[in-house]
Amino acid sequence: MQPGDSIFITEEADQSLLLGLEKSTETIKEETLDLSKYPQEAELIRKFISLYLNGVHKVTFNSSQGISKDVRKQIFDQTKKVIGFEIVEETREKIVLQDFFSATSFSLHNVIRRAFQLSRLMIEESLKLLQKEVEIMDSINLWEEEVNRIYLLARRQINFALHNSPIMNKLNINVDDCQDFIIIIGAIEKMADSFVRIAKNCLNVKKMSKEVTALVVEQFTTILDVYDLALQCYFKRDFNLSNQVITRCEQLGEDIINLEKYKLLEEDKTTLYLILSTLKSKTNLINEIAEIGLDRS
Repeated sequence: MQPGDSIFITEEADQSLLLGLEKSTETIKEETLDLSKYPQEAELIRKFISLYLNGVHKVTFNSSQGISKDVRKQIFDQTKKVIGFEIVEETREKIVLQDFFSATSFSLHNVIRRAFQLSRLMIEESLKLLQKEVEIMDSINLWEEEVNRIYLLARRQINFALHNSPIMNKLNINVDDCQDFIIIIGAIEKMADSFVRIAKNCLNVKKMSKEVTALVVEQFTTILDVYDLALQCYFKRDFNLSNQVITRCEQLGEDIINLEKYKLLEEDKTTLYLILSTLKSKTNLINEIAEIGLDRS
């Protein structure tokens, strides 16, 4: 250690303090993928995502036979699905991607809020599809893609933090925070995925009476309400609020939905049962978020 060097102090999971010399630059991790080892495009994409999540800054795709049009398109499409990577070099045999995102200029709290807002919009849009106020899923598909991008970025940055104490110190987080982030961003990503499927079913419902519409609106509104409260539990770390949300989730899970007394087309009835039962099952994800507030209060 020399005069003028920067040091960091970080609280570890066991509440001990870690004192260390802060690195002036991040270690640049590079990987080269030989496309001949990945004959299936799905394998190649899974490998790329694995490298992305594990903090690789530069990825080179090589093929001595030349990169085919289909594989090239897959690489281009996947680049758009992650945040930070750009194509910096391209030839017939090679494509090079590099990360331009700074790990230290990142707020996990803001990322969680952004992903939550998008997933919430998906819930609201699904109800509009069911009520025939909207006729296409374009917005839902766009929001779901963005939630997936945010999810992958959050996972990547959490890995950075867990393996680099100076970054964790700059982000003003600890190991417990990282664990919480993984749980909440995972729950939000699963919510978004679920509402893509729910939205598709909403499109298939042809007609609902006013009574059925009122019932469905109530179910969607209740889910939105407890979802909002669950996020508050996370940020406020309020035991009473968390306990209230968990209790409401349990009650929603036990509610019995009966559409038999309503006049509905048989296929609409089946689809509505599927929508409402899937909606109820999402209380498990909401419960996961609320439990963080309970555990950390």
